[in-house]
Amino acid sequence: MLASSNFLDLLKHTLSLRSLVLSFVLLLTTLLARGQNSLLIEVVDFEGQAIPGVVGWLSGDQEMQSITNALGQIEWNGLPLGHYRLQLQAMGYLQYSDSLHFSSASQQHRIQLQNDRLQLEQVVVTATRSSVPLYNAPIVVSQLGQKTFDLTQSVSLAEGLQFSPGLRVENNCQNCGFTQLRINGLDGAYSQILINSRPVFSALAAVYGLEMIPSNMIERVEVVKGGGSALYGGNAIGGTVNILTRDPLENSAQIGLDQAIIKGNAREQRLYINASLVDPSLQKGIHQGGIEVQALHPW
Repeated sequence: MLASSNFLDLLKHTLSLRSLVLSFVLLLTTLLARGQNSLLIEVVDFEGQAIPGVVGWLSGDQEMQSITNALGQIEWNGLPLGHYRLQLQAMGYLQYSDSLHFSSASQQHRIQLQNDRLQLEQVVVTATRSSVPLYNAPIVVSQLGQKTFDLTQSVSLAEGLQFSPGLRVENNCQNCGFTQLRINGLDGAYSQILINSRPVFSALAAVYGLEMIPSNMIERVEVVKGGGSALYGGNAIGGTVNILTRDPLENSAQIGLDQAIIKGNAREQRLYINASLVDPSLQKGIHQGGIEVQALHPW
C-alpha cells in the first residue's frame, strides 16, 4: 500500500512537471511568434529623399513613439495584429495622420510628407513650455529662422535679433562693447534669454553673450513679447527669447561663402563652416557650427 502511494505521488509530480514544461514552451513559442511581427515605416519627401528626425506615434492598445533614423525609417517589432493610428510630424512638413491595419507578420509602408509651404503647422515651445502647433499657442510667438540670418548676412545672434519686430539690439558702450537687447523698450536686464528652453544666461551674461552665439548653430529663434515671469522667471518682464540650436540629423560637412555689396562702395564677405556627426539610430550626435569669418573690403 505504501509503494502504491509513493507511485501516485511520483506520477502527480511528473505530470505537474510536464505541464509546467509545456506551459513554458507554449509561452516561449507565443513570445517568439509575437517578436517576429514587425512594422517598417519609410518616410520620404516629394523628391523621394529620406527624411531623418521625423517623430512618429503609433496608437493602438498603447501609444508608442519613435524617430526616423538616418535612412528615414522607423521599425516597430513585436506588434500584435490589429488596427492602429499612425501620426508623423517633422519641421517644415505637414503633419501626417492615417489609420493602419496591421494584418501580417511583416509590413512595410512608404509615406511621402508634403512641404508646409505656407508654414501653417509650425510647432513652437516657448508659449507653453511644450510642443504645440503655432495656431494653437495661447500667446503670439514670433520666429526667426535660418533663412532670415542668411539673407541679412548675420554672423551672430545679436545681428539677427534686430530684424524681429519689437526687438532692438543697441550698443551702449563704444569702449567695452556693452550691448543689450531691448524688448518693448525695456532695458536688457528685463529680457530673458533661453537656450533650448533653459535659462543658461544670467542677467550679465545676456549682455555680453549675444555676440558669442554664431548664427549657423541656430535652428530658429522664438520670441514672446510681454511679461512671462510665471513661466521663465523674474527676468522675463520685457519678453523671452528662446534660442533653439540645430540637431544633427546626418553626417555632413558644409563650407560656404556669402558676399554682399553695401551701398555700392564696399564688399562684405562671410565665410562659415558647419559639420555634424551622428549615430545611425540618431540617438547620439554632435553638431559643430560657429567657425565664421566676416570681412569688409572697400572697392
